Amino acid sequence: MAPITDQGATSREVYLPAGADWYNYWTNERVKGGQTITVQAPIDTIPLFVRAGSIVPLGSAIESTHQSRPSSM
Repeated sequence: MAPITDQGATSREVYLPAGADWYNYWTNERVKGGQTITVQAPIDTIPLFVRAGSIVPLGSAIESTHQSRPSSM
């Protein structure tokens, strides 16, 4: 994750570590690691890259262990 810290900025440089490819979470664009890239960063979208081969669990929020999980799982 690469938050924007400069007021008014709409892009930022992000270093992607070597040894893996990376995916832009929002666009699914594949990018080679080991380089610094400049990415667009509009106010409503934080730059987020996921290492190729990672498992990203997605689901609805559960607020407590007393809450049962959704029936679709």
